[in-house]
Amino acid sequence: MLLQLTLVNTDYLRAVTSVGDEWRLSAVYLPSVLRSTLRRLSRLVGDLATSMSLLADADCDAVDRWRDQLHYLPDFRCLGFGAWLANNDSVDKADVLSELNGAALNVSDVTAIYAALTGCPNLLVNISCLYFDDNSTFSTAPISDFVRALFEVRGDNFSSDNVTTMDIVTTELCSNSCFVVPADRRLAATYVRILSAYVTVHLAGYAFHRAVHLPGDDLIVTRPQSRLALGNGLRGSGILEHYVDEASASNGSQLVTIYNCYDAILAVSNGHWTCKWLAHA
Repeated sequence: MLLQLTLVNTDYLRAVTSVGDEWRLSAVYLPSVLRSTLRRLSRLVGDLATSMSLLADADCDAVDRWRDQLHYLPDFRCLGFGAWLANNDSVDKADVLSELNGAALNVSDVTAIYAALTGCPNLLVNISCLYFDDNSTFSTAPISDFVRALFEVRGDNFSSDNVTTMDIVTTELCSNSCFVVPADRRLAATYVRILSAYVTVHLAGYAFHRAVHLPGDDLIVTRPQSRLALGNGLRGSGILEHYVDEASASNGSQLVTIYNCYDAILAVSNGHWTCKWLAHA
């Protein structure tokens, strides 16, 4: 049995530091995670248009019935915006529901939200955009202006006076399908705060779970010793970070510090052996 080591994941710390915090780390994975979710949900229900109608539904079970297939967190519920809006405890909820006047969100409303979040502006027309990613992994992307604006809204001082932020959000919500934000600036700010809570807290938590926690790439990790030393099959991905070369390691050396497979083999064999790069589990 290979020795397993539990340690702080330096790659995770580096990633969090580079983007600012864990919520923003979730945001760089969010487009990829949501594309995966929409692909999977569409396969379960038949097509993307049906998926959008379920994501608009105020009933959490409209989508949550597939919680296992969509890899929910243990206590996560109400993935769709319509269900989350109807069931969340946000202080802005009453104003938005009052403005809707009992009407349900329509497919155009929610399509505009998920189009902006997935980076697929023609979502219902250009479904191929959802297949940008490899099915087995999640890709990262720079945080879009839309999501960055929603993070700015998370502050307690956001109001209708934040004209630039308001304009970014409302513009992105009407690239093709439209989520119409009210003309009244105070009410428009309320809508934007609601969207911010949904995206930067609710969906960000879901994205973090799928892209970071489930693969075992969060702060504390347990890895086979070989994977820590040799990495994941890519040159330079091992955790032991001191280079050696042929000249600095003789055949009589009792202790050699290695960086990765290539350097270790070269050091102890004086160049007579070569490495075959294999992906490690």
